Amino acid sequence: MRASPCTVLLLPVATSFTALLAAAALVACGGEAASASGASQTSAETAAEMPAPLFDDRGRPLLSPAAIVPADTAARTRSGLYASAMQYEWEALVTHPYTVLLDLDGPGSDAAALASAEQVHGGRDAAGVAYYIRARDPSRAARFADSLSDRGFAPVFVVRSAKSPG
Repeated sequence: MRASPCTVLLLPVATSFTALLAAAALVACGGEAASASGASQTSAETAAEMPAPLFDDRGRPLLSPAAIVPADTAARTRSGLYASAMQYEWEALVTHPYTVLLDLDGPGSDAAALASAEQVHGGRDAAGVAYYIRARDPSRAARFADSLSDRGFAPVFVVRSAKSPG
């Protein structure tokens, strides 16, 4: 078995995308993991598993599809921006420095999450930064997202889990 011309370095990222990206990189680098027909099958599988994009080609947020918009109007944001857990994980993987997750169920309170957002927003050029709000209570997440938007943070997405009510 010959050595591959590319070396793939995997960072300890706990997502299902790491293995997917490693396989795609191995195939792209001429690895022997797949034959020509296997490579096209892997490409088709990769495309099928990639989440829908959250941004257009110019970096503007896309409106969320109806399937992810909460049925409960109290859990809806004015901006209409929602991300599935898979979409958030993908964004965190490929645009990590510009992806800010504010977990309202984590230590602290909404005030602590707001302080974190303000620190990021004021500490560097905010162009290209996207904020993601996660909470077990979807209406709380929506209110917090609207509050951030009112303060000039944009774009602000609410991360919806498969188990999110509403």
